[in-house]
Amino acid sequence: MESRVRSCEESPPLLVYITNPQQLPLILQSIPSSSSRALDCFFNRQVRVCLGKAKMSVEILDGSTIREFVEDEGAFNGSVEERFATLDMDRDGRLTYSEMARELMSLRVREIHFGVDEAWPSRDELLQLHLGLFRRFDRDGNGTVELEEFRAEMREVMMAVAGGLGFLPVQMVVEEGSFLKRAVERETAKHVA
Repeated sequence: MESRVRSCEESPPLLVYITNPQQLPLILQSIPSSSSRALDCFFNRQVRVCLGKAKMSVEILDGSTIREFVEDEGAFNGSVEERFATLDMDRDGRLTYSEMARELMSLRVREIHFGVDEAWPSRDELLQLHLGLFRRFDRDGNGTVELEEFRAEMREVMMAVAGGLGFLPVQMVVEEGSFLKRAVERETAKHVA
């Protein structure tokens, strides 16, 4: 069996297409646990998961990966400015609630596991939750989020995630193009170079 396991460098990216988010744990469990090398290889390879339209990948990261990304002003600021420009539909340099609503909803702050919410909040509860999140970004309370407010809040959010993860590596499903994915890409590029 050992000879059948190729090194991660020889293996092409593993593509996993999932129509039901609950399938991911089953797929991960199907990896032979008797071969720790196969499991290590699986998680060290680029794994892409498609949940509906969102492209996701399983990545290994820790708090320092995120912290170093945020502290790299060029990488972090570039990512923030790109995301801000994507959200700023009317290109006026300010984000309204309606421009940020889809982004706030994609955060799935009530999510329990793998895209499945156990208790569905009411529409009013979700609206209040999203408005509260918007107010956190709108630090001066003028009803819009400027680039510097967006940058400051994203920095705070990312540093909180870094603090929560700590120093032990974890496996996490992250969305392609997200701040977490960019932090992983930065870390990977650092080790490849």
